[in-house]
Amino acid sequence: MYGMWSTDTLWFEVAVVSIIYAAGNIFFGHFEEQTPKWRRLGKYVLTLVIVLALSVFVGRWASMSLLVAMLVPLLYVHG
Repeated sequence: MYGMWSTDTLWFEVAVVSIIYAAGNIFFGHFEEQTPKWRRLGKYVLTLVIVLALSVFVGRWASMSLLVAMLVPLLYVHG
């Protein structure tokens, strides 16, 4: 039985990806002011689909590993 605070659902991955994109827009959104909104939305949806597909077909460890691997270059370049 899944409760409200259960992390055993795909909504956990949706929340993690959404938080990362929200923080990215807050801190780095000024770098993408000229990017069309449809392209920014498409990048979010594509990332979400890839992370969810990895989680379903390989496992949560793979999807979270991908997210961490994507954060490493970001931290290196902007850190």
